[in-house]
Amino acid sequence: MYGITIGDSGLKQTKALRSTVLAWQQLEIAPDRDRRARHFVARTDDGVTVGCASCGPAPFPDVAFDEHSSMRFWGVAVLAPYRGRGIGQALMRAVLARGSELAVDLVWANARKSALSFYTDLRFETVGDPFTDALSGLDDRRVVLHLTDANSRKWIHRVQ
Repeated sequence: MYGITIGDSGLKQTKALRSTVLAWQQLEIAPDRDRRARHFVARTDDGVTVGCASCGPAPFPDVAFDEHSSMRFWGVAVLAPYRGRGIGQALMRAVLARGSELAVDLVWANARKSALSFYTDLRFETVGDPFTDALSGLDDRRVVLHLTDANSRKWIHRVQ
């Protein structure tokens, strides 16, 4: 991943990239307005933003997990010419590091069906039934990663 830096960003820059990669993301979504939300971007050495991800504390919408402190992530996107270079994984490392900073037990997202293998490769599990996301109209599944699970901790430590 030579020549790419992951760093904090403002919502405006994150939304600009999301709207390019994820057309339905042109709308501001509710978690973006939470002052605790963090936005990360991947930039080339010459300052071009090529990827983004956002995260923030949010309860998991399933009673089975309500005893866990949790964090949601959303808007993970990488420009097509830069995919397959580890940028998405680097953005997820930033998200998971934020989860560790907040000492949450569970990190979760509504993941597009087309992106499930990306998340399962990162040791996320799919939970619940498939559903149609009300905002995007896309087929989604919930994905979760238990940060308190010993195997997850080993993986997070290895990739940080």
